[in-house]
Amino acid sequence: MLSFRVPDELAKLLEKVAEEEERSKAFIIKKALQTYLEDLIDYRIAEEGYKRYIKGGKNARTLDEVAKDLGVELRHY
Repeated sequence: MLSFRVPDELAKLLEKVAEEEERSKAFIIKKALQTYLEDLIDYRIAEEGYKRYIKGGKNARTLDEVAKDLGVELRHY
């Protein structure tokens, strides 16, 4: 069991989303927390992999550089 306070604006947004999704506020909060934590873990894994990659003497390249080498045109929005 957790208890915490959120700003009124966030509480109103939560209420709106819960109503639109026809779900409870608790469901929306659990899903949001789960998604955030999974994304955070994925980010940390990727960050560590990138650090090992660079530490191994590899040079990073931008997406634009790779696309140019492959002859692919990227759309920038």
